[in-house]
Parts: sequence; structure tokens; C-alpha cells
Amino acid sequence: MKATIPIGVPPGLRVMHIERGTSNRDFIEMPDGELRGSIFDEGHWKFWIHRNVSDRLLGTFLKLYDNGKIERVTVRSGEGDQVDLIKPED
Repeated sequence: MKATIPIGVPPGLRVMHIERGTSNRDFIEMPDGELRGSIFDEGHWKFWIHRNVSDRLLGTFLKLYDNGKIERVTVRSGEGDQVDLIKPED
């Protein structure tokens, strides 16, 4: 068993939704023809910590990979995803 590595998480943080990455693309076409979403790799979990109410595509999530890598991803309308590396892979 590997030793645990503490990850800095604010006290009282609530996870709103948990998803398992099962496909390579997560896009939804909006009524105006714009594609919203992101491309992601298999082998990870998304822990949504903030999400918009209307279409649930925008917000912030922690992306936990099977290899130990952790990223914080913020998805905004009209901008690219902001990805911050929290922990490199094991």
C-alpha cells in the first residue's frame, strides 16, 4: 500500500457531483451551434466542487487520475479550460 499524500482542500468543501471519465470527448452542441465541453482522457474521476445550475457544463472540478495525478480544472464560457496541476503522477 502506498503512503498517503495530503492534498490541500478548504475546510467544509462540498462535492456537488462525481463523474467517472468513460469517453474521450464531452461536448454538447448549444442552440446557437457553439460546442461546449472539454476533451478528457479515460482513467479519471471528476469531483465537481462548483457548477452552474442552468446547463451544468461550466464550473470547477478536481480531476483525479488513476495514476495519482490531480488537477483542478475551471471551465468558463467562451474561454479555454484553465488547468492547474495540484499533484504530479506517481
